[in-house]
Amino acid sequence: MVSILHISHSDEAGGAAIAARRMVEAQRAQGLDARMLVIERKGQRDFVEQAGNPGRVRLARMAAKRIARLGARKDKDGMRSLGFIASGLGAAIRDRSPDVVHWHWVGVESVSLAEMASTGIPCAWTCHDQWAFCGAEHYAPDRRFETGYAGAGSFDIDAMTFRRKHAAWTGWRPTLIAPSEWMAKEAHSSALFGDAPIVTIPNTVSTAIFVPSDKQEARVGLGLPADRKIVLFGADSGTVDPRKGFDLLMAALKTMPEPSREQIALATFGGSVRASGKMAGFDHIELGRFNSDEDVAQLYSAADVFVAPSRQDNLPNTMVEAQTCGLRSVAFDIGGMGDIIASPELGELVQPFDVGAFGAAILSAATTEYDRGAVHRRAAERFGAETVVRQCTAVYDRLIAERSAAS
Repeated sequence: MVSILHISHSDEAGGAAIAARRMVEAQRAQGLDARMLVIERKGQRDFVEQAGNPGRVRLARMAAKRIARLGARKDKDGMRSLGFIASGLGAAIRDRSPDVVHWHWVGVESVSLAEMASTGIPCAWTCHDQWAFCGAEHYAPDRRFETGYAGAGSFDIDAMTFRRKHAAWTGWRPTLIAPSEWMAKEAHSSALFGDAPIVTIPNTVSTAIFVPSDKQEARVGLGLPADRKIVLFGADSGTVDPRKGFDLLMAALKTMPEPSREQIALATFGGSVRASGKMAGFDHIELGRFNSDEDVAQLYSAADVFVAPSRQDNLPNTMVEAQTCGLRSVAFDIGGMGDIIASPELGELVQPFDVGAFGAAILSAATTEYDRGAVHRRAAERFGAETVVRQCTAVYDRLIAERSAAS
């Protein structure tokens, strides 16, 4: 049996880590020999193993953050990773000698650039953001990754990291897995990996957990009002991360007609504490953090529409989860949002960043009845484990066949 070793900075910390772990769980459920290697192990699953030197990573992370901020020429507050100190992950991978290595999100100094290319094992790499083919930045503020950062100054951290990647990864061509068509196009246009094999395979969710359930029962269980249309927003640190566009949502709500304030309540999740009050003139309930997928699924079932006002995003877990629970979404037409809202019955894409149109789309979606079962079925066809695991297995089989042919 083919052995697959998935590599991630964590098994639970952040959306990319959760997506990676779900992929491993889906593969194991279908009989594949899949395991996970991480720097920061948060859960207690027996297929997840911590490796490398977490202490060294923490020190490298502090140093890299300062260097990156000093050397950033645009978007100084954007996340950057330099990959300049070995964490020990490369040696740990070689010790385990899997048939295929499947890289995921390894930012915040989880691994050095040289380590990634040093294993000698066939590799796939899911691009949960743009870091694989950019410089230090995880989401590009410009298009310089297309030209190899031509004309950059002497101390431009993104250009410097790009040059280090180009040197360290010469001859190393993992198959890039793009969760969205947008990410695939971005990778194809890059100077670093434009010639690499690139396939589009979405992240997966459990269609046994994320299913529609009775709306009123879910509201009673969560303490949500029974007589309002519930507009739902949720993201890890979403209300403070400019990339997630919570300020755009507030602006959109303010454009909505006054009578809608008696029809609609805003529910959010992902904050540190549960609270209630008013926001942009609407009743607002912050539900805090949830400890289980089952509880989150109940929340999606309680809502009438999910909103994702992101400025930048790939294939957000929240939107995929919401859709698999039969919930329509409203989002700006950026990144991979069109891969999720692939047709009008699944929600509405709004021209970036027209907050008036976004507010109108929220009101329309929240007050229009639709077939949640049909929405769930569409999502299950595209994001269900059987489909996604089959697509990944085809990539692994090709990588192993190419290695056999070469040897």
